[in-house]
Amino acid sequence: MGALIPILPDRDRRRLVGTVALLSSDQPGEVFAAAQAAIRLLRPHRTTLAELIEKALPQTPTPWPEAHRPDPARASDHRPRARSCLAMSHLNDWERQFLTSILHWDGPLTERQQAKLDAIEAKIEKARQ
Repeated sequence: MGALIPILPDRDRRRLVGTVALLSSDQPGEVFAAAQAAIRLLRPHRTTLAELIEKALPQTPTPWPEAHRPDPARASDHRPRARSCLAMSHLNDWERQFLTSILHWDGPLTERQQAKLDAIEAKIEKARQ
């Protein structure tokens, strides 16, 4: 973790790691207090949690492991449709996540997935009119 947060002295880095661990608590008050403590700890270093997370996460998506790579021979025709829908601006976050997930779906869509894709396409078509 030290390589991810080179701007913090070791003592503050250890305190931040302990504080951030409390963010997974099932007690809302504890989570809120931990978030506030992390913000206070980072303020003197002129950085934010968002900046630290941005540094910690890779900039490009990692490739699929070969064992889990979708088989193009088994893929149905839903991928071009999903890509086309993703290019539109009339989508909410859930719809974008759904479309992104079916891009990686190996094989034909389930009936529920197909119905949702159809509904998204209908929504986009209606918005165009």
